[in-house]
Amino acid sequence: MKNHRAELQKASGAIAALLALAALALLSLFGGHPQPTAQAQLAPTQTLVPSPPFTSPLRPPTPTATRRPRPTPVAMEPITDATQIAALRARYRGILDIEPPADAPPRSPLVASATAPVRGYLPLILSGPAWKGVGDAAYSDVSALNVSWWYDWQHWKIDSGAFATALPGRLDRYVPMIWCANRPEDGMLGDTGVLAAPWNPPVIATRAAMHPGRVWLVFNEPDFPMIMDTINPTPSGTPTYVFHYEECGRYLCNMLGRTPLPPGVMPTAGPTPTPALPCVAYSGSTATPTWVDGQRVAMANLAADRYVEIFETIKQADPMAKVFCCGNFFTADTLWWQAFLDRLEYHRTRGHPNLALDGVHIHTYPWTRSTECQIDGAPIVPATVWSSCLKGKIEDYLVLHQTESWTRDKPLWITEYGSLYDGVTAEQVTSFLMRPMAGWIGSDGNVLDTGQRGVDAVAWFVTGYSNATVNTWLLQMTATPTWPPPPTPSPTRINMYTGTPASTPRVPLGAQWATYPPGRFPSTSTPGP
Repeated sequence: MKNHRAELQKASGAIAALLALAALALLSLFGGHPQPTAQAQLAPTQTLVPSPPFTSPLRPPTPTATRRPRPTPVAMEPITDATQIAALRARYRGILDIEPPADAPPRSPLVASATAPVRGYLPLILSGPAWKGVGDAAYSDVSALNVSWWYDWQHWKIDSGAFATALPGRLDRYVPMIWCANRPEDGMLGDTGVLAAPWNPPVIATRAAMHPGRVWLVFNEPDFPMIMDTINPTPSGTPTYVFHYEECGRYLCNMLGRTPLPPGVMPTAGPTPTPALPCVAYSGSTATPTWVDGQRVAMANLAADRYVEIFETIKQADPMAKVFCCGNFFTADTLWWQAFLDRLEYHRTRGHPNLALDGVHIHTYPWTRSTECQIDGAPIVPATVWSSCLKGKIEDYLVLHQTESWTRDKPLWITEYGSLYDGVTAEQVTSFLMRPMAGWIGSDGNVLDTGQRGVDAVAWFVTGYSNATVNTWLLQMTATPTWPPPPTPSPTRINMYTGTPASTPRVPLGAQWATYPPGRFPSTSTPGP
């Protein structure tokens, strides 16, 4: 007689085994993978804590992350330190040349790649972690620095036959920039008294279409805080304090409320500030004007409105192009940045569903309000500025970058990094700013838990003459500066320079930058403090 009880027990055991296997399968499918909505954090902050201490190999331990809190937005207080003001103001004089006339020498043919760029979105056919860049403020031969890419705060050289003739082969690594949001009809006059219009839609569309696959950098410090200058009083008077903006922020402010000029009408006077939101304010007090926060939000909204135009113009002309914004002055969250992103969201939900930030570029300077590292009377200690401040500021910014839906997992470039402070030597800049950054960018400290790099690329500021301290120059200048810059470039006169292109790396700064490989990250054991 069959033992039905035994057979029933065997069947029950088989069913239990199948249920257990099914449970393990479900666990492997859902328990061991990160959630798509989880926020990526810096890899060094992540710890794996098994519970209980010895778990089955079929059930991996649940990862737990010690999450950095979202950084607190920094206060955008006016810059009042005279030394810092002078250093910041000196950076761009002579860099922003006027657009060459239409009868300038014809453009030279360039070979453009139809290959989609890698995640880093570096220009044209570059591949791999082509991280090393430079800002060229002079008529320089950037190939002497062995860089992956370079830019000059402008975009006209991409079409310059004169430049291509004088320095052949340099434009294949050129990254164009739209410095600010002013169009010709905005009537903005530059420092040389001529029309300044870096955002000229037909010109940008033509250049984007003719040179596909480029990264386009958009804006240069639209978030620049107010500067407070002091007018020295007469012996019997009291000081007067002047609050005003610099860089792209100055143009954005002056554009607020300004009536565009009719087509073909050229400006005859400088910008007229709106009475309600003055762009230059005189005061007998050092207190920040009460209307500044509202003004900054209005400026951020205007920048976002123009970014939408720029983004869509470039993408329509070249779908392969990548558009990076915004050259922010602050390596931090600010009221301006939040207002800018909020305005982008407004546009995306109202007829611009494909609007995006393909990447972000920022500026990072010690000894300035950009990072607030060793400022406002704090001791200047070059040997500790990276380890005690700069590194942490950048890593905090990576957390912010990964927190925002607009920027999460997008490339991040630092397009200005260097020293603007005259009180440190070139040797100190090399040892305590350049080498630590080069060692860090290829280290685990610059890897998110998604496996992606946090900072993808760094451009050193600067090749040479820009009125900035010579102790941040990478090249020995051999050309002669002229001011104002010539209206028409030629093979021997481009930008504000005449003579032979600068091509000799300065020792030790330029020589050190030239040694770093352009196609792979430097060794993490790069000498440093």
